[in-house]
Order: sequence, then structure tokens, then C-alpha cells
Amino acid sequence: MTTDITAAIDSIRSQLPPEYHHPRVGIVCGSGLSELGDSIQDVRIIHYKTIPGFGTSTGNSKTYRIYLSIDELLSIVSGHRSELAIGFLSKNKVPVVAMLGRVDI
Repeated sequence: MTTDITAAIDSIRSQLPPEYHHPRVGIVCGSGLSELGDSIQDVRIIHYKTIPGFGTSTGNSKTYRIYLSIDELLSIVSGHRSELAIGFLSKNKVPVVAMLGRVDI
């Protein structure tokens, strides 16, 4: 598993300039929060499918199954973008990474 994580980190970093390599804040944007990505300044987008071992957002799932609860059903929604948004927030330029679309692993 460590090898998988290292491969994912290496892939993400290879797609970014060095000043984006160490975000201080991580945000998981589930239902309705993907628009937060639009607030990130100097944003770089990395699609989940380009990251080794990473899935796609549950909102884009093509699998079919029986839902056991309303919460589980609501977790599969459109609008999940299957992307990492990496950049800066606020006038203080806080480095952030946001998952635009939650991934269930």
C-alpha cells in the first residue's frame, strides 16, 4: 500500500510546479460543495483518472446496486467532478487542495 500512495503522490507532484507541492489545508467537497473549487486562486486541476490507484467520484459511478439507506443514495449525486483542485485561498494565499467529488475507497 505504501508503494501505491507513493505512486499517487509522485504522479500529483509531477503535474504541478513546486510551489503547489505542500498544501496546508485539505478539503473534501462532497454533495454541493464542488463549486468551492471556483474560489481557489491560481488553481491547477488534476483529474482523478490520471492518479495511479485513484478511483472516480461516486457521482460518476457506472455501477448499479441496491441502496440501503437514504444517506447512501444521496451520496451518489451529479455534480461530483472527479478532480483535485490545488491552489490558494483568501487574500493570505493559503495553499489548499480540494477533492471536487468524494471518492469511496
